Amino acid sequence: MELDAQFFESTLSDGFWANQPFDGVVNAFSQDTRKIGSGDCFVAIKTECRDGHAFLDDAHRQGAIA
Repeated sequence: MELDAQFFESTLSDGFWANQPFDGVVNAFSQDTRKIGSGDCFVAIKTECRDGHAFLDDAHRQGAIA
Protein backbone atom coordinates (compact mmCIF):
# COMPACT_ATOMS: atom_id res chain seq x y z
CA MET A 1 0.00 0.00 0.00
CA GLU A 2 1.35 3.40 -0.94
CA LEU A 3 0.82 6.09 1.67
CA ASP A 4 0.14 9.15 -0.44
CA ALA A 5 -1.36 12.56 0.31
CA GLN A 6 -4.92 11.45 -0.38
CA PHE A 7 -4.62 8.56 2.08
CA PHE A 8 -3.53 10.88 4.90
CA GLU A 9 -6.05 13.58 4.10
CA SER A 10 -8.87 11.03 4.13
CA THR A 11 -7.80 9.26 7.34
CA LEU A 12 -6.28 11.98 9.53
CA SER A 13 -8.81 14.68 10.26
CA ASP A 14 -6.83 16.64 12.86
CA GLY A 15 -3.59 17.07 10.89
CA PHE A 16 -2.63 19.46 8.16
CA TRP A 17 -0.14 19.56 5.34
CA ALA A 18 2.67 22.04 5.88
CA ASN A 19 3.27 22.56 2.16
CA GLN A 20 0.04 22.81 0.21
CA PRO A 21 -0.62 21.27 -2.24
CA PHE A 22 1.11 17.95 -1.64
CA ASP A 23 0.81 15.29 -4.32
CA GLY A 24 3.85 13.18 -3.48
CA VAL A 25 4.61 10.28 -1.21
CA VAL A 26 5.78 10.49 2.41
CA ASN A 27 9.35 9.16 2.67
CA ALA A 28 9.33 8.21 6.36
CA PHE A 29 7.68 8.88 9.72
CA SER A 30 9.35 10.12 12.89
CA GLN A 31 8.42 11.58 16.25
CA ASP A 32 12.00 12.85 16.73
CA THR A 33 12.83 16.13 14.97
CA ARG A 34 16.53 15.23 15.14
CA LYS A 35 15.79 12.40 12.71
CA ILE A 36 13.44 14.22 10.30
CA GLY A 37 14.52 14.42 6.69
CA SER A 38 13.13 16.13 3.63
CA GLY A 39 9.82 14.58 2.63
CA ASP A 40 9.16 12.95 6.01
CA CYS A 41 6.05 13.10 8.18
CA PHE A 42 6.51 14.35 11.74
CA VAL A 43 4.26 12.65 14.28
CA ALA A 44 3.65 14.96 17.26
CA ILE A 45 3.13 12.81 20.34
CA LYS A 46 1.88 14.26 23.61
CA THR A 47 3.12 12.54 26.78
CA GLU A 48 3.12 13.44 30.47
CA CYS A 49 6.64 14.87 30.10
CA ARG A 50 6.53 16.58 26.71
CA ASP A 51 4.18 17.73 23.95
CA GLY A 52 5.50 17.02 20.47
CA HIS A 53 3.40 19.86 19.07
CA ALA A 54 5.98 22.25 20.54
CA PHE A 55 8.40 20.94 17.90
CA LEU A 56 6.25 21.49 14.80
CA ASP A 57 8.32 24.47 13.63
CA ASP A 58 11.54 22.47 14.09
CA ALA A 59 10.13 19.59 12.05
CA HIS A 60 9.07 21.95 9.27
CA ARG A 61 12.54 23.54 9.17
CA GLN A 62 14.09 20.07 8.94
CA GLY A 63 12.03 19.36 5.81
CA ALA A 64 8.93 17.58 7.13
CA ILE A 65 6.05 17.84 4.69
CA ALA A 66 3.34 16.86 7.13
